[in-house]
Amino acid sequence: QATGDVDIIIDPDLQNPIDITFSGNDPVIPVGDTMTVTAVPDPPDPGTEYQYEWYLNGSLIDGEDQPSITVGSGLDLGNYRLAVGITYEQTVSSNSLKFSVQEPTDNDILVTVEYTASDLTGSTVYVSAFDDGGDLPEDLIQEKSGVMESDFDVLVTLDNFGVGFTNGTYGLRAHIDADNTGTSELTAGDFIRISDVTVSGADASRTLFGSWGGYFQVPVYVNAAPPESTANKTIHVVLVKDGDTWGNYAYGRRSYLISGTGLSGDIFGAQTWAPFGQYSFLAVIDMDDTFNGAPEPGDYVYTNTGIIWSTGAFPDQEINGWTLVP
Repeated sequence: QATGDVDIIIDPDLQNPIDITFSGNDPVIPVGDTMTVTAVPDPPDPGTEYQYEWYLNGSLIDGEDQPSITVGSGLDLGNYRLAVGITYEQTVSSNSLKFSVQEPTDNDILVTVEYTASDLTGSTVYVSAFDDGGDLPEDLIQEKSGVMESDFDVLVTLDNFGVGFTNGTYGLRAHIDADNTGTSELTAGDFIRISDVTVSGADASRTLFGSWGGYFQVPVYVNAAPPESTANKTIHVVLVKDGDTWGNYAYGRRSYLISGTGLSGDIFGAQTWAPFGQYSFLAVIDMDDTFNGAPEPGDYVYTNTGIIWSTGAFPDQEINGWTLVP
């Protein structure tokens, strides 16, 4: 019987044990232009002989087996995904990036952000353009920033990475980093404004003011349980405009499975953004596992109306009792 010590190393990421980053890539290139993209194993090991394979929209690019590749020549207008696979001995990893080929234009989007509050002077303002009807961050086209001036406004010019914007309608979001985190990540207390703009053969302008909202987390404290067991049932919480009910437009809809220990003391949250205003908070426990967007007979509900949110953190929601739906 053999004995001895064996060192076992478990890679924390078996899907991609080699981290791969890119350099030289642009989200947008003009039709007819090229860009040279380099795949960088992280951490790089000069003594390691990596093998490279490059793919465009899922198809292997013959003859491209080096760390860098030049793409763009001969590509039609449209969206593309460039991927690389890196092999070292028996280890394989991959990563990909998206880019688009567009007809260059001179059309920029000029966004003026106004917010009359002296304590926001010097705050960073992030302005994003995204696909009309889309969502951030997955449909982001470009984000740029500016600094709120002492006269309570800032002008940010979006140029689509120098290529310009084609004709059409685009979504806009302005985000004022009120708590000066130094990042475009939304946090409670920041100010948000959503709008849109239409480009039609020339520069487009939009001034964003009024109707501001914020990013918030709704702390929900469930302090009381219904008279019957709710173990392994689902609780749904939602925020709607005051006076609206289930099925109307909702902000921050969330669903949670109740643990076997029941409800008392559990804390839930709903992270999203919404315009400042007056809201109703609704919660329902789906007792028969048939929830279709609204409470049904036999479910337990909680409603809190007239919640006023004008700035800063959203008020805590404490559920101290439930009502049975007859």
